[in-house]
Amino acid sequence: MTRGQRRMNIARFLVIAGGTVSLGLSAWGAIASLILDYRKPSELALALTFVAPFPLFLFSIWSLRISACALFVCNISLYVIRAFAIHPNPQYNPFDYFGMIFLSAPLFIVVAVFFAPKDQRRLNEDFLWGYETCGTPRVPHS
Repeated sequence: MTRGQRRMNIARFLVIAGGTVSLGLSAWGAIASLILDYRKPSELALALTFVAPFPLFLFSIWSLRISACALFVCNISLYVIRAFAIHPNPQYNPFDYFGMIFLSAPLFIVVAVFFAPKDQRRLNEDFLWGYETCGTPRVPHS
């Protein structure tokens, strides 16, 4: 296994891990947002940030960088909403367990960007299944 193949396998693992964490957070957020009052703008924004990780992860089909930036913006907005809008708490800790799990999805994607080759920085069949590394040549479609 060459160095490039190892880097690509690490990038694939990180993208799959980020997608799994994002899917888990979105599923948990959908369940947790059922008890919120959607008439209040702060709780509606909280529900949107709870459910947003997996749809934002799907931006990685277009670009891993855009997906990582969108997940970071969602993470920062969740911190702001939890700290100031819901119940103002002067001793709010953004590094609690929920915050760290929420932060792990964009970190996985950012590290995957560094490991992926420049021409493979989006989710497509070459990135996920690695046709160039399986030993079978890729035949272009006619």
